[in-house]
Amino acid sequence: MVDRVAIIRQGAIVKIGTLAEMQELSALNVQAVLADATNAAKFSQEAHFTQSGNKISFTVSHEALPTVLASLGQMMVHDLQITPPTLEDIFLQFYVEDKEVATDDQE
Repeated sequence: MVDRVAIIRQGAIVKIGTLAEMQELSALNVQAVLADATNAAKFSQEAHFTQSGNKISFTVSHEALPTVLASLGQMMVHDLQITPPTLEDIFLQFYVEDKEVATDDQE
């Protein structure tokens, strides 16, 4: 396993750090299966929201997670999975064309 990861875009390092450090800066993946998806729309403002029947998926920042969990706690949840972003998820963040990416100082 590697100690540090670097994201390179257009020949320049845009982010460097441990996988854990990069995961802390990225959104968490949330998947929930609800008994009744009637109120699932309350999560539609979250990034990458999708709904298929009673299953909802979205991403949420670490800071917003307590609020999301409180909202989910008011619903009948059959299954809940919260996972950190994969290295691929982190990498793709830096390749969204509309996003400005600042170059970190190399240590």
